[in-house]
Amino acid sequence: MTENEVNETAVETETEQTAEAEAEQAVEPVAEETPEQKTVRKVFGRVVSNGADKTVSVSIERVVKHPVYGKYIRRTSRVMAHDEDNACQLGDRVAISECRPLSKRKSWRVVEVFGSNGAPQ
Repeated sequence: MTENEVNETAVETETEQTAEAEAEQAVEPVAEETPEQKTVRKVFGRVVSNGADKTVSVSIERVVKHPVYGKYIRRTSRVMAHDEDNACQLGDRVAISECRPLSKRKSWRVVEVFGSNGAPQ
């Protein structure tokens, strides 16, 4: 091979490489900054009151370990949750999710009703 042939081959390979690189850059989508979707945190509890319209009181029970003695203790919290269809009955197991404040004390929504036996309705 002569020097000209070697130079032409090198120029062709460089041209092919740059064309491939440009094609790869063109294919990659431009990353736009979009706000991440909020993760929906579900909490499970039991309905202890359904006297109000479209509102239920849910008792959430959790087990925590005592810091000194190591014994596991049950802790309960009562929250008010929005039940749009008035579908919840006393004793039903429900999945609730936190939402924007709907009233002074109500900032949870009922996501799913499992019934008193734990099966989805």
